Amino acid sequence: KVHVRFHHRQQASLDSKEWLWPKHKQLIEILEKKQGMVLFVGPPGSGKTTVASGILKNLETSLQVIHTLEWPVELNLTTATQTERNPRNGLTPLEAARTAVRSNADIFFLNAIEDAETAEAVFFAAEAGLGVAATMSIARPERVSQALSRAGIDAERQQEFVKAIVVSRRLPCVCPYCRLSLLPSVELREEMAALLEEDAPEHIYTRSETGCPEC
Repeated sequence: KVHVRFHHRQQASLDSKEWLWPKHKQLIEILEKKQGMVLFVGPPGSGKTTVASGILKNLETSLQVIHTLEWPVELNLTTATQTERNPRNGLTPLEAARTAVRSNADIFFLNAIEDAETAEAVFFAAEAGLGVAATMSIARPERVSQALSRAGIDAERQQEFVKAIVVSRRLPCVCPYCRLSLLPSVELREEMAALLEEDAPEHIYTRSETGCPEC
């Protein structure tokens, strides 16, 4: 059995309208000013690493020194020091975090927090004064704190260092042949317009429960 993942080498800029994300600059500021940790959470395949990559690419342009520990190396970064997490090379997550600190790095990124060892590594880096970004495969964001507690991170450390949680979701495909058209309420249109920073669409499309021969 072979599992193959294909990664796009060219990724959208976070300044692009297609991200529909007006608050990304606040996340960049948290990391740039080393104010704490940003966690990117969501189910597998929801785009956590892609969004984190967009944030880190923006930080590269501001001459931030970035160290990453990935498994496998996925981020398409130009100037960052990227290391593959491999038990055979003897480089533990905590040692990678220590290396980032000793190298005077500004940002430390870990993909992903999976156990006590990886959780301790990112909190060590945050306590040492680095801006920290990390991913977690958790479907429900309200369970992030529970997962960190199980990994040995107490509530006090979580409250001190976790400054933002970015939630990714996989959006369902909508068949253009059998989709259903909905008219959004005035309140929803106003909320969408504020998010998109432009006029909201007049119709919202959702999937048909029965489907059709085309889909």
